[in-house]
Amino acid sequence: MKNTLKTLIKKPTSPLILLIIINLCVGLFTFQDYGLSWDEPLFYKYADAIGYAYSLQPHLDGTFDITKAYGPDEQHALYGPAYILAGRGIVYFLEGITGLDWGTLWHLVNFICFQVGLIFLYLLCRRWVSSWSAFFATLLFGTQPLLWGHAFINPKDIPFMAFFLAAFYAGLKFVDRIRTPEPPVQTVEAGDEMRWHRLRRRWIHWGIVFSALIVVLMFFNPLIRSAIQSLMEGIYNADAGSFWGKAFRAVAEDASKVGVDYYAGKLLSIYRWARIGLLAILISLWTVAVTIWAFPASIIRFWRRFTFKDRETSFWNAVKRAAIPGILLGLVTSVRVLGPMVGVLVVLYFLLSKGRRPVREMLIYFVLAGITVYLTWPYLWANPVGNFMNVLLHMSNNPQPVILIFNGETIASPDLPWTYLPTLLGITLTEPVWFLFLGGLALAIVWMVRKRLEWRDLLVTILWFFILFFYVVLTRPPMYDGFRHFLFILPPAFVVISIFFEGIIQWVKNPVIRWTILSVLVIPGVMGIAALHPYEYAYYNQFVGGSAGAYRLYENDYWLTCYREAMQPFKETTDQKPTVYVDRQPTLAASYVGDAVQVLPYKKSETNLKPGDYILLSTRNNRDQTFQQDSEIRWTVGRQGSTYCIVKQAR
Repeated sequence: MKNTLKTLIKKPTSPLILLIIINLCVGLFTFQDYGLSWDEPLFYKYADAIGYAYSLQPHLDGTFDITKAYGPDEQHALYGPAYILAGRGIVYFLEGITGLDWGTLWHLVNFICFQVGLIFLYLLCRRWVSSWSAFFATLLFGTQPLLWGHAFINPKDIPFMAFFLAAFYAGLKFVDRIRTPEPPVQTVEAGDEMRWHRLRRRWIHWGIVFSALIVVLMFFNPLIRSAIQSLMEGIYNADAGSFWGKAFRAVAEDASKVGVDYYAGKLLSIYRWARIGLLAILISLWTVAVTIWAFPASIIRFWRRFTFKDRETSFWNAVKRAAIPGILLGLVTSVRVLGPMVGVLVVLYFLLSKGRRPVREMLIYFVLAGITVYLTWPYLWANPVGNFMNVLLHMSNNPQPVILIFNGETIASPDLPWTYLPTLLGITLTEPVWFLFLGGLALAIVWMVRKRLEWRDLLVTILWFFILFFYVVLTRPPMYDGFRHFLFILPPAFVVISIFFEGIIQWVKNPVIRWTILSVLVIPGVMGIAALHPYEYAYYNQFVGGSAGAYRLYENDYWLTCYREAMQPFKETTDQKPTVYVDRQPTLAASYVGDAVQVLPYKKSETNLKPGDYILLSTRNNRDQTFQQDSEIRWTVGRQGSTYCIVKQAR
């Protein structure tokens, strides 16, 4: 028995398996404690409706209507359904066995998806560090209260993070499999260098052209934006019988329902992306030109390492190699439109890798990804390229601003300061995280210089974090609900942390001291999860004074999961059908009490409260402070000195 136990402990995957088992046990005991986020009900109805798109009968009898596949909100067409397509079958199966409602069961499925993400984070770390270092980095990641809370109630961002991890890891392994040994060193002839020098001059000429264009756009940017706004207003208000009026209404079918600012915003978004694209082209042109000028022989040898195909690999074997990574790339894109970022990172690793690299396999990889996206996203069936671009533009320029509180100030989501993401990264993760990250980054650089680490794939992994981080800081896209839309940039930070853990394991030989250090680093997250349950995602660390210190300064329960606990006393009341007015999302509050309570929307200018009526308010962006100041507070919902929901009663 002792020998068997020792054998199990020595297995590289044993710590990970133990972690997943413990997490699943905790999750099974607690998943019913979480309230629905206000984003969930409609999204799960989308999951129920999406099956219609794959129903054979409507296609055969000619009655197929794609809008029926989007559920009650047609905006869900813009959200890729790959995850809910996979999860809905599990939910239906569990619903038949347990009798629990689908919202609660989706929380369990979401949490299982998070565990899959932990597995791929561990496997990614194992590319550079030992099993125990990978385990501790994964444990630190998995015990972040912010992530633990989102793991149950977030069916959008947590699955995307898990799919991103899986697709990225599979992409790296794919490149490792298809590359062949380094070719023999080839001499560079004088004619080759002359051709590359001529190419460099052409690149410089185009670089000058694009540089001039960028300067013009920067100088005349206010005038161009004003012209775009005026142009859109002219087209929008054009006579319906004119050429521009007919052309506009042929493209914009909902023009009568949507204001001119919506379409102007779309044009401005296209203009913004065009400027970013031109800047990227400009940087690429000058980078290539300077590189060709400085290292012509190296560039020629680099180019010769590419081959269209590996002569020893048949076409069908190439397809087999690309199948899993290509399908995963397609699935992550079908979860969110930012998924192609995985493909960009994989191509970068492909370019940096040693040895000969067959281009054919990479082309197959992307073709399979495209086929997967098309098959799993019904919205793209009518117009794959056009509809995908429509999604990209919509997601990059959310036309509806969300009001939130940041550092005590009320701000609209399009007007966030550049400090928004760095601040939230610093105060919503446990205290040791970024110190460990900086230590791991420094150690990684030293080890890469000393050739103790393979730098190519590690560099690509680190760029996953920094590219997206600086994109948010520099372009300031509209954000709200914390930084949940960018939770997926966190895994590479913990890969870097795993390198720091590897340093601890190598330098601290005493196992007691080593385990004590590593355990202490995890304790803040575990304590935060226990103290805030089931509102872990509202966690703030001690850099801002914890949850109490962040109260009224930053968002807390921005998804209104506190409604579940706030409505519970009404199920136990002896009052005859009490009336509860709800400021936000009254249907969400009503879902917890059924017909026993009358739940109505609270409209400040229209609602006439009677003595004894209740008002349910959320403290999100301190909105509760402007409502019913004279009413009696009957009970509140909160944790650790922070209040999430308030129930008042009119006098």
